[in-house]
Amino acid sequence: MKTLKSLIAVTSVALAASSTALAHEGMNHPAGSGLFGLPPEYVHVLINPMPVYGMAMGILALGAALLARNKTARAIGLGLVILAAASAWPIAHFGLNAYKQIRGQADDAGQDAQDEHMLRADRLVMVFYATALIGVVALVSQKKFPKAAVPLAVFTLLAAITSLGAGGWISKAGGQIRHPEFRHAEILPAADEHHPHDAETNSETIGNK
Repeated sequence: MKTLKSLIAVTSVALAASSTALAHEGMNHPAGSGLFGLPPEYVHVLINPMPVYGMAMGILALGAALLARNKTARAIGLGLVILAAASAWPIAHFGLNAYKQIRGQADDAGQDAQDEHMLRADRLVMVFYATALIGVVALVSQKKFPKAAVPLAVFTLLAAITSLGAGGWISKAGGQIRHPEFRHAEILPAADEHHPHDAETNSETIGNK
């Protein structure tokens, strides 16, 4: 019991400290380094699907394991959820390092989307940290506290679903930074403009009269 409490305390302090550091850096974070010689924006794009796709896989695996009542499968599902949730930290880190570089390349709407993307990430990153913590506790409980293992796994599953929703919400704004086609409100034709197809149809109609 003491070991579990110590693990929870240490993990909570570490996650809170890293989240506070990221929040204080915010949009004034200077351009930083990447990984293995790769620029931070490349690394960020490379790994940012993990909290969404990885979490979805973890949810499916954990949900199936709970239905099958299989302890080994449950451990695998918990491991996938923990990995996906923990990946939020390096993704946020490299995203901050890439902020200035990407902002200089984005148009005005893209810059607004980037600010919104960072704001959502700052507000919701703790959801992933909490999910990782709950997952670790659930994984440890499988050997230490068997009676609590299933309820904790179910709790982890619910936290993972919440994290998946948060990841999708963050990613939606991120996708609009460099992809104008994702900005639905801006690509709609103006009310006083005619669609090219309509113009061609009108021309043919006039010519036939």
